[in-house]
Amino acid sequence: MTTVHVNRTLRELRKADLVSFRGGHVKVINRKKLVEIIGFDNEYLR
Repeated sequence: MTTVHVNRTLRELRKADLVSFRGGHVKVINRKKLVEIIGFDNEYLR
């Protein structure tokens, strides 16, 4: 991934009020919606 792609993606997540950034930290504001949008499935981690 390029830095441009990452920055655009993070900007979209901020605009959608899914995450916020402060002091070098990321805060997930709406985890359920974020998981839904990205299609995350934690079953593969097991």
